[in-house]
Amino acid sequence: MKFLNSYGKIANHDDVIPPIPEDVDLKMSGWWYGGFIVVKEQPDELTLKSINYEKGYPTIKIKPEGFGFIGSPTYVIGDKVKVKNKNKQGVIYCLCWHYKRECFYYYVEYPDRRSTCMYFDDDLEKVELAK
Repeated sequence: MKFLNSYGKIANHDDVIPPIPEDVDLKMSGWWYGGFIVVKEQPDELTLKSINYEKGYPTIKIKPEGFGFIGSPTYVIGDKVKVKNKNKQGVIYCLCWHYKRECFYYYVEYPDRRSTCMYFDDDLEKVELAK
């Protein structure tokens, strides 16, 4: 299965590949129990980027069998989008899985502030960068 740009969680912490960041204790809770986006895929290793913007989007490596796939989001962190009903543009700074609705939702950073409003796929459209 192709995992690049997929969203998920670490399903098995025994499959995390050393070196493990110093601030990580896999026996304790922390950002490593949250959601991740696969940013690099190799046959025997995935590089996961945390969706935790407060920690600076840290990365961790894991064996593919240790990744718990949840879904593939329409937008990823860093995508430039337009919020349709506000006619405003910004950049996705956080995305999450909505377990009750079973879909992704996003947070947008505008030039002057970070939004605290959840946006769903239908609320946004991708802005193509000028060539």
